[in-house]
Amino acid sequence: MKTILLQIETKIQELIEEKSLSLFGLSKSNNRIFEEILHSIKPKLKISEDGKVLSPNLFAIHFPVRFSDEIKSNLEFSNQITEIIYSACNNLGIHFEHLVEINIYSDDQITEGEFKVFSSYFSNRQTETQKMTSATSEATDSIESEAYLIVNGVDIFSIEQAVLNIGRNKDNQLVIKDPRVSRKHAQIRNIDGIYVLSDLGSTSGTTINDQKIQQVTLHPGDVISLAGVLLVFGNEAVNSLEDTKEFLVRNKTPEKENPRE
Repeated sequence: MKTILLQIETKIQELIEEKSLSLFGLSKSNNRIFEEILHSIKPKLKISEDGKVLSPNLFAIHFPVRFSDEIKSNLEFSNQITEIIYSACNNLGIHFEHLVEINIYSDDQITEGEFKVFSSYFSNRQTETQKMTSATSEATDSIESEAYLIVNGVDIFSIEQAVLNIGRNKDNQLVIKDPRVSRKHAQIRNIDGIYVLSDLGSTSGTTINDQKIQQVTLHPGDVISLAGVLLVFGNEAVNSLEDTKEFLVRNKTPEKENPRE
């Protein structure tokens, strides 16, 4: 089995070194991105039970904040990269257990003209229609992590799931009992050790360091506000708490809940 993986890894390296990527008709910038995707795939190849060589199917590409919104709105970019991944991997004898997905993220620690690519396996993403309903099942996958949230400046919640859902509903992993917080307010996803915060279409919105966001990469010390409820992101060893824990907002006057959220 190891011999098969080594052969595939060698083919990938040859494809990169021989600059054969130009055969796929990519622009110069997209060619660079695809090279990095191949580099990210190479060390993570694995053999399935039936002997197939499998590749990660989830790719996170981090761009500087200035350019990420433009790239996110460019559907042609994601579609082209996805098609090329399928085509190249098919030629290399590499398979996917689930659909390939490209996600674009803003990262304020990446300089202009640079980008980072991360790849991982995500087995719960079967179809486009199932993505929105699979968040709860995805979040049951535990991970080794030293990341955490400080809630209300007092309570520490250890992030031990690959996907952490936050909101007022009982089925969230982090339940915040505050009427300003939506039932499904926000989500933190661990992608290959990189933590990404997303707003889930909440009524009052999500901000990080006083900037309203839809999706952003988290860094230690970032202050997240869910409609005024503060969470501080950290990433070092802490004591674990229960998978699901409720927090009451301290020193706040409860507002009337909106049952339509």
